[in-house]
Amino acid sequence: MGRSKASTLHDSYTSRVDRLYDDVMLIWGLVMIGIGTYMAVSAAMKSEAIPFRYLVARARILWKDRTYPFLLVAGLLIAVAGIAVALA
Repeated sequence: MGRSKASTLHDSYTSRVDRLYDDVMLIWGLVMIGIGTYMAVSAAMKSEAIPFRYLVARARILWKDRTYPFLLVAGLLIAVAGIAVALA
């Protein structure tokens, strides 16, 4: 038995939406990997770059002298989460 025309159109639309969703999740995963890597590398080098200085200032309120290790671990966790998002 053949499939109806409506069923074929629905499957075509669904597969297109699924592909778009996969592409968007891949992009978000790559963005997360980039941000997490930037945070981890900047924390390891104790960077004075302006965007990282803002992160350090906010983290220093709570973490005091352990700001850089906190940002290093947070950056690594964000990168790992980005890998999970990109591969899911």
